[in-house]
Amino acid sequence: MPNVFCNNTEINVSIRNYLEKELGEYNRISFAYAIMNKKDPAEFAVILNKTAWFSFYTQHNYQFIDPVLMTASSRITPFSWHESIAMNKDAKK
Repeated sequence: MPNVFCNNTEINVSIRNYLEKELGEYNRISFAYAIMNKKDPAEFAVILNKTAWFSFYTQHNYQFIDPVLMTASSRITPFSWHESIAMNKDAKK
């Protein structure tokens, strides 16, 4: 996946508009939609409603240690947040 895919403004705006529309009634919910190259996690983009969070996240390269992204990088099937946390907790033992 070339970096141009992560930075496709038209696709990202469309996704953000959809998420904002669907989550609009839950105005206190923060959301993030991540796009990451599994072979090169440095190629990473996020669509979210908390811009300051994204700056902090990317400055510290958290995509390399985020348990959800780590789980997603090794599978193509859906998984729950709790499952990804448990899987990475077991991996540290």
